[in-house]
Amino acid sequence: MNKNLTAILLAMETLRKEVDLEVQAQTLVCLLYVAQYGEITIKELGKRMGMSTASASRNAGYWGPWNKGKPGQGMIEYREDHMDRRIKYVTLTSKGKRFLDKLAAAGKGAR
Repeated sequence: MNKNLTAILLAMETLRKEVDLEVQAQTLVCLLYVAQYGEITIKELGKRMGMSTASASRNAGYWGPWNKGKPGQGMIEYREDHMDRRIKYVTLTSKGKRFLDKLAAAGKGAR
């Protein structure tokens, strides 16, 4: 098997074990974009992901402290803009950084 594909497979298996067996690809991509950009607004996240602000918010919500009234994954934290409370920023928590480090380490195991 191709080493790059093996790396992806190992990372995805780690994702399934650590988070959820049925997490959607776009939800994972959302977390990766937040990691890539450090701090990003929900609106900008939606633009980069090619989806509406509402969809980006819903995907980010999965990783946040609360998701649909239940405790969430706690890997993303929110911050309101101090000048305009409608603008929400998201950034990784230390838990989110550790999780992504674990995914990256799992992928490196294939090389």
